[in-house]
Amino acid sequence: MHEDEFSCGQPALLYKAELKAFEGLVVEPVLVSQSVWDNGVNRIEPASEGVTTARNVFDQIRISVLQPKIKLIEDKIKE
Repeated sequence: MHEDEFSCGQPALLYKAELKAFEGLVVEPVLVSQSVWDNGVNRIEPASEGVTTARNVFDQIRISVLQPKIKLIEDKIKE
């Protein structure tokens, strides 16, 4: 059995945002949790204070709704 050579112990940062498909909506996700590699198992836990420079990789993260496809949204509501 070979260990994953790229498993370096660095956490993946997980962000969260509430989205609704309204044209013009802009949201900024917030950092909420991180992955932690623990003896071959990847766990998800709240973002720790130990996350330092990785918090600042991006100056800003924004998600924008430009043109929602109304028909698809209406079809889902009817289901």
